[in-house]
Amino acid sequence: MSSEHAIQWINYILGYRQVLQTGGAPVQWWAVPFVQKVNQLKSDEVKGAYAANYLQTVKSYEQFKTEIAPLQPVLSKTGYGEEYQHKLDQLTLFAKGAQGYNFSLPDTRGQQVSFTGLKGKVVVIDLWAMWCASCLQEKPLYEKLADEYKDRNDIVFLGVSVDGAGKKEAWKSFVGRKGYKTIELLADPTGGIMAYYKIEGIPRYLIFDKEGKIVTVDAPRPSAPALKQLIEQNISSK
Repeated sequence: MSSEHAIQWINYILGYRQVLQTGGAPVQWWAVPFVQKVNQLKSDEVKGAYAANYLQTVKSYEQFKTEIAPLQPVLSKTGYGEEYQHKLDQLTLFAKGAQGYNFSLPDTRGQQVSFTGLKGKVVVIDLWAMWCASCLQEKPLYEKLADEYKDRNDIVFLGVSVDGAGKKEAWKSFVGRKGYKTIELLADPTGGIMAYYKIEGIPRYLIFDKEGKIVTVDAPRPSAPALKQLIEQNISSK
């Protein structure tokens, strides 16, 4: 039941039913919320398989809590309890309010900057790399956003390049040529902060509150107004 073809068949049936329910109007099935889809399934076995397949795509604890947690009894009953627990354990590290990872990374002058040393400030992090076109496209917008808060002492914007120590000199030169004003740090592309938060793609934006606790480790990009909204909520909350 959990095979790829079976899941595709379930999606086809549910999509067809949705078309009928809307009087034959075209439906963008991918845009229909998961909860709405799964609630149309009557069989616990089918519902469990469908939810277990979707579980693989869940990226945040908040999403897990809203969409998957209510299905825990069905998942356990249909043999997917282990998958449920594994995902929960994985995401709990990244839950809103969890303590942030205490990194210590060098800046362009060779000075170490530690996460704990930033306590008392809202911390915004841009994970990027010199080879990442999307990162470089967003970078000027991130710099512009940081500039809007330059006179505040309760927020700090970091750029964390994941080009790795082997690219240190090229990275320092690149940052200098670009004239980045945010604090720029250099990290390993696979270990450290990338491994801790299981980050597989960049750019990635992270926000932490003044106590060093996670607000989100998958924030909107600077090109989206939602990033500034999140920042505003947190600098005014305490």
